[in-house]
Amino acid sequence: MKITLITPTPPDISAFGVRSLSAYLREQGHAVKLIFLPGGIDRLNVEGEYSYRYPQQIINDILDICHDSELIGLSFMTQYFDRARQITQAIKERYQCPVVWGGFHPTLCPTESLAFADYVIEGEGEIPLLNLIQYLQGTKAWLQVPNVWRLLDEKPQSSGHYYWLNDITVLPTFDFSLKNHYVIDIATRRVTALTEDLFYQILPKMPYFEGKYITVYRTMTSRGCPHQCSYCINRTLRQRFCQGTYLRRRDVQQVIEELSTTKKRYPGIEGIHFFDDSFFSNTLHYLESFCEIYQNDIKLPFYCQGSPEAITSRKLDLLLEAGLVFCEMGIQTGSGEIARLYRRTATNSQIKSAITTIDHYRHRLLKPHYHVIVDNPWETLPDKIETVKLLLEIPHPFMLCLASLTLFPGTELHEKALEENIIKDPIKDVYRKAFYKPQPTYLNFIITLTDHYYLPKPLLKVMIKPAIINLFQRHKLAGIWKFFLFFDQVLIMLGKGFQAIRFGNLWRIRQFLHKIQ
Repeated sequence: MKITLITPTPPDISAFGVRSLSAYLREQGHAVKLIFLPGGIDRLNVEGEYSYRYPQQIINDILDICHDSELIGLSFMTQYFDRARQITQAIKERYQCPVVWGGFHPTLCPTESLAFADYVIEGEGEIPLLNLIQYLQGTKAWLQVPNVWRLLDEKPQSSGHYYWLNDITVLPTFDFSLKNHYVIDIATRRVTALTEDLFYQILPKMPYFEGKYITVYRTMTSRGCPHQCSYCINRTLRQRFCQGTYLRRRDVQQVIEELSTTKKRYPGIEGIHFFDDSFFSNTLHYLESFCEIYQNDIKLPFYCQGSPEAITSRKLDLLLEAGLVFCEMGIQTGSGEIARLYRRTATNSQIKSAITTIDHYRHRLLKPHYHVIVDNPWETLPDKIETVKLLLEIPHPFMLCLASLTLFPGTELHEKALEENIIKDPIKDVYRKAFYKPQPTYLNFIITLTDHYYLPKPLLKVMIKPAIINLFQRHKLAGIWKFFLFFDQVLIMLGKGFQAIRFGNLWRIRQFLHKIQ
């Protein structure tokens, strides 16, 4: 069957989901096109909401590429719902072939998705999509197709059973072949064939030592997550679909073979970014085997993330010897009460221990990134103060990455928010929420200051005294904090621009100018 898979993505076009689907379907003998539509979620601000509609020329290009398709699939996350809907409506106006939706959002909202798509795949899609194709070709009965929804007599109907792949080593590696791959070229604003030159341009550029940036290849060595956070889809997937092991790993040799092949095919790749939810959660035995082969066969600097419970000196020693140059870690909150709400199991003691371990190797690592969630409607003032106090104990240098809590559909916190009438309008409050933009509050401003090494910590400790907070967190002052948060981002941007000029990374400035056009 001739299949086209379309995915709105962040700028890096890793898109592991559709790349895995493509590799698997091609292995089964099907002809697959991949269309990557990279772009942030803030390109167009429509009536105060972050909604995105592609220009008509982009839609026309997509339709032209799909002209001979017998099945068209879209895979996307909640923030890309508007775009998926726009593309699907355009496809249905021109073509008669069925459209299937998959990915995180359709998995969480299958019946809503059927208002636009002919079929919806829940969960991991390789086996279900292959079975759906066989059903459409008349070689398999509907009731034999797992994880799929359709409309029957205008009513949503599930196939009634689920498939779970316990052994991911049976899957081929992600499809980075460039064969019949298409992408939006930001220079021409058109969807074009993904050439090797364009591929190198789009690959992520990660910071390296002495102000340099290197071109990295992103991959994953596992599927699933060791955690069950109440704000994340992983908990929902585990509860709804898992029939065995949730966190599954690829063999070390499989990973090394993928990286060796990629190095040979794309010699311009200078580093590897392991995008696993927690690379440090691999067992010590796994990491010992991986590091021994990696440092002999791959020999490229690499980046990864970990969780406080999993980061140890022994693991860091191994990874640093193999080429680790950067790690990031989720803190999320300093409040024990909010940690329990999030179902985060790490204590503040474990968080501080992991940070101390990372800081011990600061001379061999780039500045670590620590993630924190803000704008939680269930947080009290003492909860927020506990987070600030924890952040003030982190030794500099580090970078803080803030996320405004987004109550994604299907997650535990989404259901809690619905019950308590916190979500008034799902489209506005969730689908179009700019999760990377904290609300303009006094305490959010203070949190953003904690990673500024030039600000004395005693001053920040004074600024979180209850009397000071009560004075400055008045609603009428929201405009002031909005300005200060914006000004802080401007200073960061100017700092990056200065560093780009200093180290000759003028491509960063050109990339920024392209983005804001």
